[in-house]
Amino acid sequence: MIEIKQEIFNFWSIILQFLIAAGAIVFGIWQIKINLRLKKIQESVALSIVPGIGLNLQLMNVGGINLYLKKYEIESKTENFEKPLLIAAGAGNNSFLQITVPNFERNKKHDIKLYLIDEFKEKYLSSGELIIEDIEIMSPAITPQESATAGGTFGQVLSMTKIKTLIIKAWSYKTVKRSWEI
Repeated sequence: MIEIKQEIFNFWSIILQFLIAAGAIVFGIWQIKINLRLKKIQESVALSIVPGIGLNLQLMNVGGINLYLKKYEIESKTENFEKPLLIAAGAGNNSFLQITVPNFERNKKHDIKLYLIDEFKEKYLSSGELIIEDIEIMSPAITPQESATAGGTFGQVLSMTKIKTLIIKAWSYKTVKRSWEI
């Protein structure tokens, strides 16, 4: 009778060991998948187009890998760079490259295409749009004040005047891995 119990114990022990081994293998596979996904996220390529001051755009690297701008197209304006320009990753507010936009037609969307290379020589195409708008803002101005009785000026007055200026609205759509030739 003791031998039968020992055989049953051995049988269940082997099944339990098999289940533990299978669980460890499944857990290991999941861990490898998680690590690969985290590595992919760490090495992600992402670029954001942000309006700058005046007719300037800031290309901000919001991904986890250094990018290099080889060429950009904004409507009819195209600029190629013999040596690609670095847009550093992980540099906080300093991870941007500023480009100047031509004085395009107002209140019309203009397409943006950015040709990028990462530090592993992979090629990407980033797209977005911009709109240039004229706006009027109130600005303080110092003007001379005239005296009604004396007929001359006797001081300066701070007043508000309207000034016409422009603003740029810009946004990014997506950055995709794409083989391109320049």
